[in-house]
Amino acid sequence: MAVRLANLLAGLSRVADLGFGLPSGEAVRSAVLAAVLGRSVGVPDEDVRAGLYAALLLHVGCVG
Repeated sequence: MAVRLANLLAGLSRVADLGFGLPSGEAVRSAVLAAVLGRSVGVPDEDVRAGLYAALLLHVGCVG
């Protein structure tokens, strides 16, 4: 069974949310919002995907 990167990052971000005292799913909501906003203004799919991953990684603490 293959694990999708987005699913893995979403799980890690939920744990990070709890560790930071944020409501569970805060990172996932911000990532989905980034994707929706990107698509609504015509950003290419590849860039929308990168924004989604960046939002998830931000909450996990992997963005420098």
